[in-house]
Amino acid sequence: MFEEWESVCSKYDMGLANVAILGYPSQGMHEEAELIFANACKKTKGKGSFLEAWEMLMVHALNTRKVDLADNHLRAAVLGWGMASIARYQNCISQVF
Repeated sequence: MFEEWESVCSKYDMGLANVAILGYPSQGMHEEAELIFANACKKTKGKGSFLEAWEMLMVHALNTRKVDLADNHLRAAVLGWGMASIARYQNCISQVF
């Protein structure tokens, strides 16, 4: 259902993305949550607050003992925002998956 909304939305709502990012990992769908986050970065062109999403992804990674992935999320969040941070984040994700 989220993907359907995402494909037709005219204004991207990070709050809705955060709901999906929070819910997907609890259903064993961590990669889908990562993709939603990556798409949110692209659709918003890095404008907006993504710290909550990074936190949720980092906590899930720690809970599932994916320490390197959690570290990547933490580093990306600490580095701050801008298109360069998005590129670094996507690079980190591509190395993990």
